[in-house]
Amino acid sequence: MPDAKFSDGKLNDIVFMGLRSAIGVIFIVQGTNKFGEGFLGFLTGPIGLPAEMQIPIALAELIP
Repeated sequence: MPDAKFSDGKLNDIVFMGLRSAIGVIFIVQGTNKFGEGFLGFLTGPIGLPAEMQIPIALAELIP
């Protein structure tokens, strides 16, 4: 059975840093959108949660 081998090259590190940065930016953008009025209306309307839950939910998504 062949063994898995991780690449230790500089290009590999650069590519993975770029991917992690892009995913991090996506999470930050999505998390900051949860602080807006639209998300508050969604929470209090169809879901039926109190408005005070907006901040903990938004922070839980923004802070890993």
